[in-house]
Amino acid sequence: MIPITLALAMAAVGQGPPDWHEPFPAHKIIGNVYYVGSKDLATYLITTPDGHILINSGFDRTVPLIQRSVESLGFKMTDVKVLLASHAHSDHVAGHARLQKLTGARVFVMHGDDQVIASGGKGQYKYSTDRWEPCKVDRVLKDRDEVKLGGVTLVARLTPGHTRGCTTWTWKVEDGGKKYDVVVIGSPNVNPGFQLVNNKDYPEIADDFARTFEVLRSLPCDVFLGAHGSYYGMIERHAVLKKAKANPFVNPKGYKEYVARTERNCRKTLAEQQDKAQNVKRNIPYANPAHERQVLDVYSPKNAKNLPVVFWIHGGGWQTGDKTDVHIKPKVFMDKGFVFVSTNYRLLPSVDMATIVRDIAKSIHWVHDHIAEYGGDPKRLFIMGHSAGAQLAALICTDGRYLKAEGLSLAITKGCVPVDGDTFDVPAIIETAETRRRVHGLPQAKFGHREKFGNDPAKHRDFSAVTHVARDKGIPPFLILHVAEHPDTSAQAQRLGNVLKAAGVPTTVFGARETTHNKINADLGKPDDPSTKALFEFLGKALKK
Repeated sequence: MIPITLALAMAAVGQGPPDWHEPFPAHKIIGNVYYVGSKDLATYLITTPDGHILINSGFDRTVPLIQRSVESLGFKMTDVKVLLASHAHSDHVAGHARLQKLTGARVFVMHGDDQVIASGGKGQYKYSTDRWEPCKVDRVLKDRDEVKLGGVTLVARLTPGHTRGCTTWTWKVEDGGKKYDVVVIGSPNVNPGFQLVNNKDYPEIADDFARTFEVLRSLPCDVFLGAHGSYYGMIERHAVLKKAKANPFVNPKGYKEYVARTERNCRKTLAEQQDKAQNVKRNIPYANPAHERQVLDVYSPKNAKNLPVVFWIHGGGWQTGDKTDVHIKPKVFMDKGFVFVSTNYRLLPSVDMATIVRDIAKSIHWVHDHIAEYGGDPKRLFIMGHSAGAQLAALICTDGRYLKAEGLSLAITKGCVPVDGDTFDVPAIIETAETRRRVHGLPQAKFGHREKFGNDPAKHRDFSAVTHVARDKGIPPFLILHVAEHPDTSAQAQRLGNVLKAAGVPTTVFGARETTHNKINADLGKPDDPSTKALFEFLGKALKK
């Protein structure tokens, strides 16, 4: 088999390995979903009583192959009413114009790829000279838009990075009296030559890939498909289709493994490129002996000396996430004269919540003892975090017991910036979430906040930052950032802010509008971002004291 890197490079000039053009037996995948593509370039036929849907066209030369496959299954090309795409690279959409003429189908494309397809390849990142016949786009889609035909509803999920409008398609299918979630992944792959750092042509590419993996991890999937058959082992699974007792395309485990593997590859590429572009030391252990998660990264400007330090704690529901989930923050803070530290910590359910908080304290201890070696000032630490990291940051900066156990005090912290957390008052969010589910007749979460925080009211209170706020404890100034339109994080931000202010702690609560839980984090550091402006105003005031 041709190496994937070579295959992708060849795709850039419209070629590709032989199996991209080799016919493959058309076959039923599940229910009304059929495979009608080549040996690796995937095209899917979804049949309905009111006409059919095709996802992907391949190259112009692929279209006759697709037609033969559709007709071999007993269907007519003239019944194809809608033509969709995974992403605007020639190996998936160069045949769109020919298919549109052949079938008369309407073409629906995600915003970000629409102009590329309509212009015949103009405006692509990386493959700027690759061209094909322009194709009229009848409808421009946005994230979560629905495509409905004959009782079937496909949902378009924007999963950008591979292209700006890369689309993952999801829908439900019934087979044998059971319903299944189908996912056709657009592509989460970082192609050879893709620049994830300092990319002038596609500056948001790293953030887009991060968004894609957040979306992919969130999707329920029973039937795992993709823009290439190789994503899900199509050839191997088809080989056992007739003999297998269970449908081999029902593969939820394979979906999770594929997403995890491609995310690891993306993180690795990003880290390698960041290392070349920035002064960063990675995977420094902060415990002895250290678990593989007890490591941190230090980003420091060249010739740094006695600079203030930003200590960043990633989110992920205390169960996922990674210290590399920092978007543009390291560069922005270094440009502003800070040393930036991003830490990992052990995760639920492998350890309990108290262990996680102690990990954060140990990491801060390492920073206090060693950050001067990287040009940082150990007496000017700003503790920040997003989502789960926001709760950890707020707790560390209000409950002095964790730092005290490490021989430190709150005096080393110059400020705390929790970003869009919903667990500053754990009992309150438990009551809110469980009441909401109860009122709407929904089952309670099996591993929600109640369980994550120890399934004990005393522990729920103890892990709440609001419990530990008091006067004259040395609690640093707070800037609490939150999504203004989100009721839970807004309520929690106001709750923590009011308690801090009542205790005489300088506190600013800033609600960012027209954003989301993930976007407020990804945008932090961008020059036109209101939360960023509030953040640097806060840091400026704190450093003057």
